[in-house]
Amino acid sequence: MAKMSKAQLTKKPAFQRLKRLLSKTGKRDLLWYHDVGRDVRALVPSESRGYGEGRIQNLAVALGKSDSYADKLWKARSFYGKYDRTDVRLLCKSKVPGDFSLTWAHMVLLISLDDDDRLEVQENCIDKEWSSKELRHRIKEYREPKGQGGRRFRRPKSVEDALRQLIFECRTWDRRYHEVWFHMDTPAIRLETGKRKSQEVAELAAEAVEVLKTLQSDIEEGLLRVKALKTTSKKTKRRARKRG
Repeated sequence: MAKMSKAQLTKKPAFQRLKRLLSKTGKRDLLWYHDVGRDVRALVPSESRGYGEGRIQNLAVALGKSDSYADKLWKARSFYGKYDRTDVRLLCKSKVPGDFSLTWAHMVLLISLDDDDRLEVQENCIDKEWSSKELRHRIKEYREPKGQGGRRFRRPKSVEDALRQLIFECRTWDRRYHEVWFHMDTPAIRLETGKRKSQEVAELAAEAVEVLKTLQSDIEEGLLRVKALKTTSKKTKRRARKRG
């Protein structure tokens, strides 16, 4: 599919519908995101290599948005591809005691799963009223390899044990980051400037972005807790010196 210029994009009916949708103010429910995904897909069909070649980024710029807004358009297109209109209407009405319903933050996480896994996790999320943060953690647990012969994770029995595990796992990840994925002479993950990237690479990259965002969120949360322990440790040492 040939790349469209900005002038060609703006003449498309789907572009005008999309522009009107993005200009709307107020609450944006799941039906709104589904409509956005519909028009993005009409302009950048999923079967094309649009995301890898920057077509959605070009669409974002044509709409007067920044390049980073392309990620939102990509997620909306993915949402449209995985849910039909009837399903979305049911999800909007799917409220249980406590006035709980799925939000766009929930859907961004759910669309990263395969169809069978997504429906199972989605049902649990609604039944148990998981927040989007809780859903993120549950999906992480769901994706952990099972039965691959590796050493089973041992639940820490104390704060000291947990900190030792944290240090070990972080150092392992950091070593792999430097030695395998990015910082070799020829890193496994690299920019392929000027080459056509496959749809699979684009989709895996999008999923990797979400995983790294999850890791970033976990690090921010973990830093607060560990820093609090570090501060407490200093106070305890000062008290110990005074007593001595």
